[in-house]
Amino acid sequence: MIVSRIHTRLSLARDLDSLGIRAGDMVMVHAAMKRVGRLLSGPDVLIEALRDAVGPAGTIVAYTDWNGAYDALLDENGRVPPEWRAHIAPFDPAVSRAARDNGVLAEFIRTTPGARRSMLEEFDTSEPVVPGLDDDYFGVIVRAFLASGQGAQGLVGDAQSVLVDAAAICSFAVAWLEHHVRLEG
Repeated sequence: MIVSRIHTRLSLARDLDSLGIRAGDMVMVHAAMKRVGRLLSGPDVLIEALRDAVGPAGTIVAYTDWNGAYDALLDENGRVPPEWRAHIAPFDPAVSRAARDNGVLAEFIRTTPGARRSMLEEFDTSEPVVPGLDDDYFGVIVRAFLASGQGAQGLVGDAQSVLVDAAAICSFAVAWLEHHVRLEG
């Protein structure tokens, strides 16, 4: 019988340390759990390893959105027609589930004891910020950022992972967009 590698809290914490996550960091995480591999105790063990890595002064952030599933009802102004409003539960940060499109980890993070969820306005990040960019423009920017020697790459469990500094990638992305939009626009 062949037993595939099983990742533990300790092995994942080592991977996160090797990637460059440190105590006190604020880490925004998004992961395809299937790619991380087999985890002893499931997604909770990755959350525990992340908490170990950032320590008590650090913060773990995840994009959850919410699973309202009413987008097909919206009118041309982006509003729910009056006849449907009574059927749609309002957003409640304590109980509204994370959107399934964001993966299982977002819901596990949302329901972790001590987690807090914002009430901030949502912005649609699924469309390019300017016309003419590929749907995967963000991935292209991240790959260019990494190719420039910034950021870090490594395995977390079995998943190829990327760690980038938010301020550095934002500056890089603005410059990249200005250059590419000017050339193409």
